[in-house]
Amino acid sequence: MRRWGSVVGLTLLAVALLWWILEVAFLNSDVRSDESTYGQFVLAAVGLVVSLAALWRTFVPSTSTSPDELADQFAVAMRSQGEKAATERGLLQPSPLPVRWAGVSKGITGSVAAATAPRGANAWFPPLPGLGSVSAADLRSGNREKLHKIYGALPSGRLIIVGPPGSGKSSAAVLLQLDALRFREQATAQDRRQIPVPVIVTLHGWDPDRTPVEDWLVGKLTLVPLLRGRAGVRKARALLAQHITVILDGLDEIPERLRPVALRALTNQATFRMILLSRTDEMLDAARQHGLVGAVAVRLQPLTAAATTSYLLGPLAAPVPPAWKAIARTVEKAGSSPVKAALTSPLWVSLLHDVYPPLGSLNAKVDELLDTTRFTDSEAVTQHLLDQAVTAAYTPLPGHGPSRYDPAIARRALSVIAGKLNRTRDFTWWGVTAWSPLSGVVASVAPTMLVTLPAVLLAAALITVLAGDLLWLLLAFPRASPSR
Repeated sequence: MRRWGSVVGLTLLAVALLWWILEVAFLNSDVRSDESTYGQFVLAAVGLVVSLAALWRTFVPSTSTSPDELADQFAVAMRSQGEKAATERGLLQPSPLPVRWAGVSKGITGSVAAATAPRGANAWFPPLPGLGSVSAADLRSGNREKLHKIYGALPSGRLIIVGPPGSGKSSAAVLLQLDALRFREQATAQDRRQIPVPVIVTLHGWDPDRTPVEDWLVGKLTLVPLLRGRAGVRKARALLAQHITVILDGLDEIPERLRPVALRALTNQATFRMILLSRTDEMLDAARQHGLVGAVAVRLQPLTAAATTSYLLGPLAAPVPPAWKAIARTVEKAGSSPVKAALTSPLWVSLLHDVYPPLGSLNAKVDELLDTTRFTDSEAVTQHLLDQAVTAAYTPLPGHGPSRYDPAIARRALSVIAGKLNRTRDFTWWGVTAWSPLSGVVASVAPTMLVTLPAVLLAAALITVLAGDLLWLLLAFPRASPSR
């Protein structure tokens, strides 16, 4: 309705402006000057009114959407985003890998008993409706369902999830987000107002030395289509006021020196619940300088043999191909083997289906991984899967159309990028310019060019103007007639 009102108003203004121009054009010259001056005044007044209206709409809150209604709309957007992420990661089909965790506090957080002690009215966040309280015993170990209870019942509202590379931290975050959204949807309208909407945000790119956490999060939230536009910042700040839970993925993805600073900045806020994800070693290093006060931490556990074989064989049509049966038997067999050691990580288990047929695209049988002369340890297995991941990702599957890039070209490009990044994981567009062999030469001559080029252009312009004037004088100056 507001949009149609704006269209009608602008249309009437355009018609009035056109009418005034035509009227002034047909007036006598004596009257036209006065009318033109009056018209300029009218246009200035209209411009002032439009500017004031824009400022009003920017700074004065709209009463059309309440914070609770905005949170419900945001939940729908996050549900769509979460389901898309889960589908891309293969977390929904086949059935997701189980999430197993164990409590950990040494070196990462303070006392678990203190973090879970009932605080009554002094709690930063009351337990979510229907979840009750949480005790230190609840944090010894658990599954996906229990992880949601821990998150929703902590008095501090602060949960840390750690694990080694490939342990499934990001996947666990997506599943926890979907569980929290489902829990919110099933609540009554009254209880739903007390249940925040979880949103996943990557920490990469945040500099806590320069940008306060609230301002940085507002910038991230306004990237969501629902929160774009002139009112986006105001809506994002309204959601931050205890209407959302922020799942921060990748403390290890920001520079090492900034990690303790980030933990300090997150400690100093108490307006939203948070779940922080990080690799274990990086979290331990950062927590030695500054921990996340009031938080509890859990470490993701390796997959069991039963969970691995169920995930691998579940989507395969009967009868299961012999090559996959051989892999399953090796995983379930007592003792250790390179394949069994590698397939305790969710990353490599899911990648196995992406690489090998019938679901993958590699022209080989999966039981080649059982060749211990070729794959002597788990690292050799994971390196092979990683090498084939690019081919699998860029090889077109039936019904999906041709790939935009050839696998060989993609592999070469990604190899160059990996080599240039060396020991850093910060991939920025402005850093790409330093990869060229000429970057040093460009850097050395750039200051000179910045000073010299404008001077050269100015001199050229002056010469052009002077030459033009001289030519005009030569052509325009009357020549003396020849004497007779």
